[in-house]
Amino acid sequence: GDYLLTGSYDSTARIWDLQTQYQATEYVQHESEIVAVDLNVDGSSAATLDANGHIHVWDVATGNKLFDIDPESNEFGTEIGGSGGLRGEVLSFPAPLSTGIFSPDGAQLVAFHKDSMKVFDARTGDIKLVLEDAKKSGWPVFSYDSSLVAILELKAKQASVWDLRTGKLVSRLQGHRGALAMLAFSPIDNRIVTGAMESRAIIWDARTGELLRELDDRSGPV
Repeated sequence: GDYLLTGSYDSTARIWDLQTQYQATEYVQHESEIVAVDLNVDGSSAATLDANGHIHVWDVATGNKLFDIDPESNEFGTEIGGSGGLRGEVLSFPAPLSTGIFSPDGAQLVAFHKDSMKVFDARTGDIKLVLEDAKKSGWPVFSYDSSLVAILELKAKQASVWDLRTGKLVSRLQGHRGALAMLAFSPIDNRIVTGAMESRAIIWDARTGELLRELDDRSGPV
């Protein structure tokens, strides 16, 4: 809790010492705006995602890059750029949707790479699993115990849930009438809640895909 990580539209990321309020480390190897940042649970490494879909993992103490993940596709940038421009889109959607770039246990990260979503070792960058049927424009959200990852299919009406230990698809969350806007796992069990561009939020069993409850106030998009 002594340090803060920030990422900027000037393509830099910085580690700040909260006691002194001075910059401790700077990372300058991105070539486009940084749209998401994360610190590993042990505080030793940082992950930063730029507007072109490149993820860099780097050493917090030195600012040296440990490895990077190249998406080899412009789909991510197209999705988050949208018609309203990068800044306006990212500030509201979809950057805040992810629970982090690292899984909560700090062991892995999920990213689009070449032709599918892949699970990477968070310390080495090695590919551990391939999520063969995941949609290319997915945005990963991890369960609190790091056993599941939900892939939010941008501008689609569904999400898919994968087992991070096996790489197998365990459920598809289908039932919304509008495009999904956000989702979140329960911190205590396998429930997951989704909100969409309609008046309903839905609670699901993440492992079975069973719709458990609909929350509908009919006042406008969630």
